[in-house]
Amino acid sequence: MIHRTLNICSTYESLAIEFENIRQIGFHNGYSKSFIDTRIGTSLTKFLNPSITNTSVNMEEEKTKMYIEVPYTGATTKPFTKQLARISQKLRPDLDVRFYAKPPPPVHIHFNTKDPVPKHLQSNVVYSVKCAHCDDFYVGETERQIIRRLWEHGAPKSLFQSNIISLDETNNNLNEENTKNQIQNTQIRKMGQHLHKTMRQRATPYPTSENRTEPTVRKSRRTTANNHSITTSSFSNSGSAISRHVIDTNHTIDWEHFKLVWQDGYHHKLLTKESLVIQAYQPQLNRTIHSSPMYIFPEGLPQNLIPGPQINH
Repeated sequence: MIHRTLNICSTYESLAIEFENIRQIGFHNGYSKSFIDTRIGTSLTKFLNPSITNTSVNMEEEKTKMYIEVPYTGATTKPFTKQLARISQKLRPDLDVRFYAKPPPPVHIHFNTKDPVPKHLQSNVVYSVKCAHCDDFYVGETERQIIRRLWEHGAPKSLFQSNIISLDETNNNLNEENTKNQIQNTQIRKMGQHLHKTMRQRATPYPTSENRTEPTVRKSRRTTANNHSITTSSFSNSGSAISRHVIDTNHTIDWEHFKLVWQDGYHHKLLTKESLVIQAYQPQLNRTIHSSPMYIFPEGLPQNLIPGPQINH
C-alpha cells in the first residue's frame, strides 16, 4: 500500500491523507503505530533518494569479474589467495578478481597402466585391405574385432593365430592360479567344520594339475583347431568384393598389413566416416558409394581432411 501511495499520489496533501488511511488500516490489523511509521519512513526515503542505491548497484555491476587458478598446496593456499586478493584490490579496484585452488593433476595420467590392444583385436574401426599384386584396395567398417571381419572376407584362419594362442595360454595360467587359490581357501574353511557332530560330504574340488587325469582343452582352443581345418574354399563361400577379386584375378590379399583408417564408438558416426573415406578415395574393390545417407556431407570432404586408406609398406 505504501508503494502504491507513493506512485499514485501527485500532491503532498493527498499523500498525507493516504498515509493516515494506511495507519488506520494497520492499527485495525494489529500493527503498532511505531512499526507503521518506520515502514512509511523507510519507503519514503528510498523514493526521495533513489540515486544512492542505484549508484552502489551500478558500481558493483561495472566491475569485471576475473577468475584466476591457484595451485593447491595445503593449508597455506587460503592465506595466499587472501593476500593476492588484497593486492589485486589495491592495484585494480575496477576488477573483481576471484581466486580458486585446484589440485595438481594425478600421476596416473602421465603413465599408461593398461596394455595396448593389439591391432587385429581392435573394434569399432574403419579399415582398409590392399591387394598384394595390384593397387586395388577395399575399405570397410566393423564394430567387432577386426580379425573376425577379415576371416569373413576370406583371410586364412592362421592369421595372427600365434598372438591369439599366447593370450589364451596366459589366461589359462591365470585361471589355474585362481582355481588353486579357491581350493585352498575352501579347504581351510572346511577344517573348522569338524567341530560339528554331523558329517558332511565334501564337495569335489575343481580339477587341478595334481588331480587332473587327462588334459582339458578350452573351447576357444577347440574352435581354433577347427578353424585351421578350413581350406581356402572360404573365398568361394564368401560373397564379399575381396573374395570376388581373388577368384577373378587369382591375386592374393595382403592380410597382415591391413590399415586402421578411423575409429569411433558410435555406430552412425562409424558408418559416416566409412562413407567419407569411400567417397574421397573411391576404392576399386568397393561396390557401394556410401554406407549411410550423406545428409550432412552430400558432396563429401576433401582428402586433406580425411585419413588416407593407402597402405605404405
